[in-house]
Amino acid sequence: MKLVSKQIFLRSKRQAFFLGLLGILLFANNCGPVDRIAGIKIPFAINGIGYGDSGNYAQNPWDIDLSNAIVLNSPADVARWPVTATITNIDLAMNGVRVDFTKKDGPGSWPDVPFGAPGDSLQYTLWIVISVNGQWYTSGCIQYWRGLDRNGGPPMDFARNWYYDVIRWGAMVGHQPAHGEKVGFFVTAGNARNVLGNEGTIVKERSSIVTMTFP
Repeated sequence: MKLVSKQIFLRSKRQAFFLGLLGILLFANNCGPVDRIAGIKIPFAINGIGYGDSGNYAQNPWDIDLSNAIVLNSPADVARWPVTATITNIDLAMNGVRVDFTKKDGPGSWPDVPFGAPGDSLQYTLWIVISVNGQWYTSGCIQYWRGLDRNGGPPMDFARNWYYDVIRWGAMVGHQPAHGEKVGFFVTAGNARNVLGNEGTIVKERSSIVTMTFP
């Protein structure tokens, strides 16, 4: 009787072990992309592109010639703006995009420009570069004032929140980047949303483009 009980006990332990192992594997498999999209700071990279705190971003691992991109709802000559800043981190999270770059803070940071109510201002604009039917399009979609940590909403809603009006964004409207799709991001000084000339900035400066596979 004791031998049977011991065999049952050992069998139960083995079952519990394998069920626990299966649970860990399923958890790891399901949580990877969710953690990345949620912006949880897990250092890792995909195709050499860092996410979270890894800081392992590649500047142009794929070539995007901005001069060949069609600019919509933003300054058309942005490709000719001097590249004076480098993006050091970009985090696409459920509560918006955080972007860090070398002219964001401190001496020499890009100056604020008046915007909205008296006393209000903007410091920089985040642009996205997407390919629609083989043609690159870009637009300065998301505005940031100095000290704003995140803006723009979750990655799966970029098409809905960033470029949604066909009059302003034409062929970009309705194109939501898919998982693994190649996209680019860069920032420009001042306000570049709904601005077709250079009246939205004091300095015509931009960062280099960071390209990545969309999470």
